[in-house]
Amino acid sequence: MYRLIVLIGLLGCAAWLQAQGRPVGPQEGTRITKLRVSLLGDLPASCVALESERGRATIVLPRKALDRLAKRDEDAVEDTISRREFLASGRARELLSLLGPGRDQFGCQRLQGKPSMETSYLVGWMLEQGHAAVVTRRMGKPEPAIIVQHTDTLIFGYEDFLLLDGTKIWGYSVWVA
Repeated sequence: MYRLIVLIGLLGCAAWLQAQGRPVGPQEGTRITKLRVSLLGDLPASCVALESERGRATIVLPRKALDRLAKRDEDAVEDTISRREFLASGRARELLSLLGPGRDQFGCQRLQGKPSMETSYLVGWMLEQGHAAVVTRRMGKPEPAIIVQHTDTLIFGYEDFLLLDGTKIWGYSVWVA
């Protein structure tokens, strides 16, 4: 029982520290990997758009890909589809439920409200797979690529999605321990 209380206390402390913000520089034991990912060169005819962090860009997802993911059987046995596809199915349904009326300047449906952490993972997954487009205000057309930066610390990790100039457009924390 004592171990459980100590573990809960440590996790609570770690969560509190996490909420205070990331450390400025890499700490001992931190591993950072970067991957350049080519994105869709053209905007899909049918699409879903959402604002990136701090409104620096618009992330465009193909509606057909989201519909395909969302149609996966909710009760599918994990050995018939991958775990990622199984999770992506529910996340796609949730993201599609956030669609609002009307279209943006690219002809895409926009999200109403802020996406949940679960839908944020789906957006990140699609960015990392190159199944998305990113349009910045400065270019006004799709960016050719992004950098996906994985940062693993002793307890937490971060997934950051960066423009080629290093500007962060998407990101979230993940549990790595």
